This record gives sequence, C-alpha cells and structure tokens, in this order.
Amino acid sequence: MADNSKQGFLNSLFQWTVKNTAAEPTTTSDLKPMDEPSKSWLNNALENLTVNPVERLKLCISKIKDNQTSEQQKKEFLDELCHWAEELDLAKDFFTIGGLDILAPLLDSNDDDICIQTCSLIANLVQNHEHCQRIIVQSGLQQKLLSIVRDSNNPDLKTKAVTAISALIRGYTLGQLQLQKYHGAKVLIQAIPSSIPRLQNKLCFLINTLCSSSAHMK
Repeated sequence: MADNSKQGFLNSLFQWTVKNTAAEPTTTSDLKPMDEPSKSWLNNALENLTVNPVERLKLCISKIKDNQTSEQQKKEFLDELCHWAEELDLAKDFFTIGGLDILAPLLDSNDDDICIQTCSLIANLVQNHEHCQRIIVQSGLQQKLLSIVRDSNNPDLKTKAVTAISALIRGYTLGQLQLQKYHGAKVLIQAIPSSIPRLQNKLCFLINTLCSSSAHMK
C-alpha cells in the first residue's frame, strides 16, 4: 500500500507540473516567483514523498491509544488520520494495524470535536469499500453512531454521524440489515424535525436512498 501511496503523490506532482508548465518554450525573462499557494502545495507534496503513510498511521494510532496523550494532541493525530484516509487508499491498512481499537473509545469521548473527527474518519474509511464496511458492521459501531443521532445536542456531530452511517450502508446489504435491526430508520426519521437544514437534507437523502435501493427497508 505504501508504494501505491507514493505513486499517488507522484501522479499528483506530475499533474501539477504539467498544469503549471507553459506550452511555449520559457525564457529567463518569463520566469516569475512562485505564488504562496503553489509554493505551499509543492512543499507539501515533496515532503509527503519522503513520508511512509502506513508508518504515520501506526504512529497516530499508537499515540491516540496512549493515556499520556492530551485531548488536543489526540485531535491533531485524528486530523492526520483523516488526512491520510481522504488522500490515499489506506483504509485496509488502517484496520490491519489495529485502527479499529481506537474508534469506539473516541466515539465515547466527552469532547464533541473528537467525536466529530471520528465520524469523519469512519466515513472516509468505509466509503465505497466493502471490506471496511464489513469490519465496522461487525464491530457494532453503527449502534454508537445511531445513538449519537438520537441523543446528541450538537448539530454538527449529529450531521457527521449521519454522514458516517450513510457511507457505511451505501451499497452494502449487511449494513442496511443491521440498521434495520437497530431500528435505525426510526431514529433517522425522528431526527428530521431538526432546525439545521444541512442535517435535514442529509437525513432525507439517506432515507430516500434506503427506500429506493433496499427492499429490506421498505
């Protein structure tokens, strides 16, 4: 997986180079200083070429498990995990190296920001990835996500939990059956009266998708 990750960065770097290279031959007088956004992107891409993503995943997971790690530090490590999960195909690696162990405790955190990040991480990990959907379904974490939708007073957290549930069950029958087992449709419908339009939209879209695509939920 690490080789694939590095190849992804190389592809991105190549695309950036092509995009920022003039079609006509460039003379010395044509050269201009690189603007700050381009400089920042390039520095980040070059830095990532020297990083082993799987080793970074291991480090982040280890630090989050460490009782000596502060809440703020956990947020920073979670942010990095979300970054890798968004940018690269590292979902299987995350679970192979013990990442599942941190998810339930993080969802149980009293810090809503940590719970929000964890919901985002779960959504990224399971998005269109049946192997990872299966792992999360078997872990029972969907029940925790539904509890957040039902009980949390934080609209941002509820919205992220719905996003995670949506990614977990999309195109995955076992996830949809588990949602039915946990009376998830009832929980989702009861949350619709929320005054937060973004949350309402996500809930309505998810329920409509379930009714349209799953015979189990009709």
